[in-house]
Amino acid sequence: MIDLLTDAGVPVRALVRRSESAATLPATVEVVTGDLTVPRSLDAALHAVSTVFLVWTAPPQAAAAVVDRLAARAQRVVYLPAPHQTPHPFFQQPNPMAALHADLV
Repeated sequence: MIDLLTDAGVPVRALVRRSESAATLPATVEVVTGDLTVPRSLDAALHAVSTVFLVWTAPPQAAAAVVDRLAARAQRVVYLPAPHQTPHPFFQQPNPMAALHADLV
C-alpha cells in the first residue's frame, strides 16, 4: 500500500511504536512515533492529515479513545478489518489478533 501511494506522489506519514520499525519504509515516508494505547501520542501523526489507513494492533479497550481522536482530525478513516488474513507473519493463524479484529468490526 505504501509503495502504491508514494509511487503516485501521495505524501505518506507512518505511525510506528518504535523508530527502528521504520527501517524498511521508503525514504519519502515521514515517520512519527506513537502508540495506539496512548491516544494523545497520535497527535503529531494526525496533524494536517485528511485520511488514515488504520491497521489495528492494540488491545480493544483502547479503540474508543483512538477512534474519537481520529474522527476529530481526519476526514476519512480506512480500516483494515481483517489483517490476520494477510501474508504478513504477524497476522497468521493461530493468532489472538483474529479475535481482536472480529470484536472491533
